[in-house]
Amino acid sequence: MQSWRDRTSANGGIVPDNIGLTGKIGEYMDGKWWGGYYGWRWPHGGSVLLEAITIAGTNGKLLTGEDSMMDLARSQIDLLWSLRQQSGGEIQVPYRHTDSGWADYRLASPELAIQLWNVSQSSADLDRILRLSNQDQWDRQPPPRGNGKSPNAGWFRFVQGHFPDYPEKILHASYREVCRALESIRQDSKEAIYTQHWIHRDPVICAALTQLTIGGSYPIYHGGLLHTLVRYYDFNQQQPGLPEDVAALIDGIDNNKFRLHLVNLSPLHSRRLVIQAGMFGEHKFSEVSITSPDVWQSIQSKWLQILLLPGNRVETSY
Repeated sequence: MQSWRDRTSANGGIVPDNIGLTGKIGEYMDGKWWGGYYGWRWPHGGSVLLEAITIAGTNGKLLTGEDSMMDLARSQIDLLWSLRQQSGGEIQVPYRHTDSGWADYRLASPELAIQLWNVSQSSADLDRILRLSNQDQWDRQPPPRGNGKSPNAGWFRFVQGHFPDYPEKILHASYREVCRALESIRQDSKEAIYTQHWIHRDPVICAALTQLTIGGSYPIYHGGLLHTLVRYYDFNQQQPGLPEDVAALIDGIDNNKFRLHLVNLSPLHSRRLVIQAGMFGEHKFSEVSITSPDVWQSIQSKWLQILLLPGNRVETSY
């Protein structure tokens, strides 16, 4: 991370997309900091480059606990924001840089800012999302995909209290996508296929489960880890995951607190589960409120064990 921080600083605050074997920026590109593969001039624009440093930053935060590991990604989001333009009532930022300068202005995406906020829960990262225009359009996001490119904007709106229908809509959208992918497999020809043939036929759709049950943004496509609020273990079966018959929903996240609903759908059997703070156990529960939002109990633990009686439902806040 420090090497790329240094290169960015030496390049006037912009992450270069190419360096030579000696470490010189633009060494094989006539001194240009743009023009590398999957870089600023690429058709994708700088989004792939920013994905990489966002993944690096969030992983660095996981390993060290230092929030500053994400500053490089923040600086590039802020850089593009400083170059914004108003067009047709939209706030647009440049996605590419060519020999003619900044280009390809498009509607600013909230996705990488959501990834940073998901890990940091900081007010500054929240502001990077809330400053964007057309937020009501996030309620009409495209369906999740098995290729790993599922958006998080609708989920963000939901946990912020602005899109109450999101769980139902994402459930229906996920089911439709599973059906579409399976039908595509059934209708598939036996002709020669290209390398990404199966990406668009993957029926394993996990975005809704990730966002709603364990409370985290769906990972960045190009190698992001699963950064979530919680992880579950079946106490009786001694295995990871929710126990049989148990449903979970995290429907509110605000200022390092969140609300979790648990339901035991079995009318006959009790279910016992362990809730872990963070997908990797990187967090700690400081206090919990069960059913009553006005009564909090200090626990100061990485784990919490809950017994759900038959047909029982509990609401917990952390």
